[in-house]
Amino acid sequence: MNIQKETGQPVRIAFFDIDGTLIPFRQTALSPRQEAALRALQDQGILVVAASGRPPYIIPDFGFDARIGFNGALAVNRDGTVIHESAIRPDLLQRCCEFLQKHGVGMILAGEADMGADWVDPRLQEYLSLASQKVTADPDFASRLEKPCLQIIAAVPEDLRPALLQEIPELAVFGWNPHGVDITARNVSKGEALKAVCAWYGIPVEQSIAFGDAMNDKELLEAAGIAVAMGNAQEGLKELADTVTDPVEEDGIWTELVRRKLAG
Repeated sequence: MNIQKETGQPVRIAFFDIDGTLIPFRQTALSPRQEAALRALQDQGILVVAASGRPPYIIPDFGFDARIGFNGALAVNRDGTVIHESAIRPDLLQRCCEFLQKHGVGMILAGEADMGADWVDPRLQEYLSLASQKVTADPDFASRLEKPCLQIIAAVPEDLRPALLQEIPELAVFGWNPHGVDITARNVSKGEALKAVCAWYGIPVEQSIAFGDAMNDKELLEAAGIAVAMGNAQEGLKELADTVTDPVEEDGIWTELVRRKLAG
């Protein structure tokens, strides 16, 4: 059992952002060393958890023990049992959709099981392409307003985002990329989901480690026992991390876990 100097505790659970952390943007497969890193953790009985802005059903199947999706609005275990969930209030969903439609912004409404767009906005397609996904228009999009929605994915330009927040301050807007935003209920964050997953498995948060690259990983790293930013991470994330590892293209997760004697 490897005691980590930052916490004086062993690592029992590890959280990983996907795009830009486990895999480079617009890629779909783990490198051999990144895959070996995950398996090395599991061979030691350490739980491996995805923590992504993606819906859980488009998180790649890398053998995760649990998945956090929608920037923390939903967490499920390996068999799909819901650990944590926070949907957007129906009235706020309606107001947000009206705002986006008024400004000609394409959107996707994502529920627990599937998602669909009102129309194929090229800007939204550019945003989804970062995760190797395509926008699919739903001819029955209006019916999605009557169903629980965990996240709105929208091609909101950067200069329109302050107006969106002013119009509907009860929502959280994750604007880590210039091509689009993820919109959730106000109390949502990957950090709160990390705490919920740790509680579910009976593991103190001090015995967790988390890896990320973008500012939607900020709360994840703040909540974790050990916070690791990728070498390609945004500068604000590097500043709050306990350590900065190599970039994702250089298998930074493998490098850090070997350094900590958790792999290799």
